[in-house]
This record gives sequence, C-alpha cells and structure tokens, in this order.
Amino acid sequence: MFLLGMGIVNPLGTAQALSPFGEKAGAASALIGFWQMMGAAIGVYLTATISHEAIFALGIVLTVASLLAVALYTMRRNAI
Repeated sequence: MFLLGMGIVNPLGTAQALSPFGEKAGAASALIGFWQMMGAAIGVYLTATISHEAIFALGIVLTVASLLAVALYTMRRNAI
C-alpha cells in the first residue's frame, strides 16, 4: 500500500516541484534526486540500527517517516 501511494505521488510531486524553475529544471531535478537518495540513506541507516529484525525495523522507520511527513504537511498548510 505504501509503495502504491509513492508510485502515484512521487511523479506528480516531482513535476509540481520542478514547474517554477523553467531553465534551471535540470539543476532542480538533480537536487530533488540528491534529497531522495539522502533520505533513503538515512532511512537505511536507521533501519539497520533499530533492530536486527528487518521487517520490524522497516515498519518502524516507514511509520515514523510517514507521520513526520503528515505533520510537516499539516504545519505548512496551516502556515499558508
């Protein structure tokens, strides 16, 4: 279910994020890719340090990351 949501949201979010940059879309795309890979590296590090049980640790990391994303979205939406 999580990956289905990512498959729908990720391309749309990337296109939306790149739309204001016009001529600098290549640099903006590279920056988005960097942050995605940095987030993945942090997630893998946290998953490896939480527990030796991979499924349990992955569930914790994905749940916390999802809750953090919802909290950040809510804060941004309320700020506007």
